[in-house]
Amino acid sequence: MYKQCNVSVRKQNTEPIESMIKRFNRSVKDEQVFIQLKEKSYYKSKGQLRRETKRRNKRRLESSNQNTNYFME
Repeated sequence: MYKQCNVSVRKQNTEPIESMIKRFNRSVKDEQVFIQLKEKSYYKSKGQLRRETKRRNKRRLESSNQNTNYFME
């Protein structure tokens, strides 16, 4: 369900620490490490997971319908 994330950044020649920290933060954001931590922090029942996926799918369908209606006018 979740993939293991090992985020690491190596310092390049003559690179300031600030830019290295920025690269690290960007890679953490790309790997969605904090999102996975937040999801794993508490237990969700099967019913709750089903309701969430249903809500997500409904929202996605509604937004896609709005986009297609926009182009039909």
